[in-house]
Amino acid sequence: MMGRYLHIMAVLLGALGLAYGCGGGVSQQGANGLTGGLARVQITLPGRDTTVVSGSVVDARWAMDADSCEVYFGTERIAGGMSQQARIDTKSRPLGVQHVRVMAWRNGKVFEKSRRVTILAASAPQEFSYRTVGEFPHDEDAYTQGLIFADGFLYESTGQRGASSVRRVEMATGRVLQIRNLPGSEFGEGLALHGGALYQLTWTSHRCHVYDLSTFTPIKELYYNTQGWGLASDGKFLYMTDGTENIYVLDPGTFSVIRTIQAYTHEGPQRMLNELEFIEGLLYANVYLTDEIVAIDPDAGTVVRRIHLDGLLPDRYRTSHVEVLNGIAYDPTRGAIYLTGKYWPKLYQVSFVAR
Repeated sequence: MMGRYLHIMAVLLGALGLAYGCGGGVSQQGANGLTGGLARVQITLPGRDTTVVSGSVVDARWAMDADSCEVYFGTERIAGGMSQQARIDTKSRPLGVQHVRVMAWRNGKVFEKSRRVTILAASAPQEFSYRTVGEFPHDEDAYTQGLIFADGFLYESTGQRGASSVRRVEMATGRVLQIRNLPGSEFGEGLALHGGALYQLTWTSHRCHVYDLSTFTPIKELYYNTQGWGLASDGKFLYMTDGTENIYVLDPGTFSVIRTIQAYTHEGPQRMLNELEFIEGLLYANVYLTDEIVAIDPDAGTVVRRIHLDGLLPDRYRTSHVEVLNGIAYDPTRGAIYLTGKYWPKLYQVSFVAR
């Protein structure tokens, strides 16, 4: 009896062993006689989620019990078939969190394993300070969220529910020449000029208002799933922040996400990215709640410059009403950079000076 009992237990344990592949995937007897309806795969290198510096080579290896596999790093296919290893050069790849992903097939069914690889910048950003070139009046009741320069005027998006607007401003005097108010329920955010139209984000309403540049007449509305913070255009796409390290590259016609840039330094993600402006091919961003601006390579996501703007607004203007630095505008014909902040009474033309 004991021998028969042990035999039955062995059969049951063997059945259980076949029922569970690596990672707990349940499988059944395959029609072709192979054990395991689901393929089984195990990533052996990297042995765990890992962080590397851009330019490093990542060795990836995996063991599998499958008919074939497809292996990806991010969105790029790096191996397939029956291969079980690959070398990944990170030098020309975007920074941030990527994944080694192995998809293995058997009997038309797929099993997937992944390992996270975080790529950091190879060097620290270059440090800059500033020099004040000029000073202009600014509406101290404007909670500045977006700022652009076009055709000799400033265009500004302001925030706060019940006080949000888009406006055309005479720079020399700070006088508001034209204004369109948002609905009282909406909180205005970033602003960009693209294709002769103004695009204005809202914070949590998930709505972008598109206006005619000359008349501020609404053209259409576009929608997105994240919060809306900063917005800029490179002439082809729109770039949007949501307060994280992510910058979403958007189709201007549909607001669908084409790709996501992750802004990283040599130490980690650069979060709290806010108002945006393209200046000579780099994407400049206010870092919310600081007196800093960072410049980002839009291809890789590398933070290449950090500009320290402490003291830009003199202490004599810093009342309890005044809030943080926010708002970057650029006049490419003169190479002029303009900065202001939320409820600031002044707007400044500055130049950036390497330390």
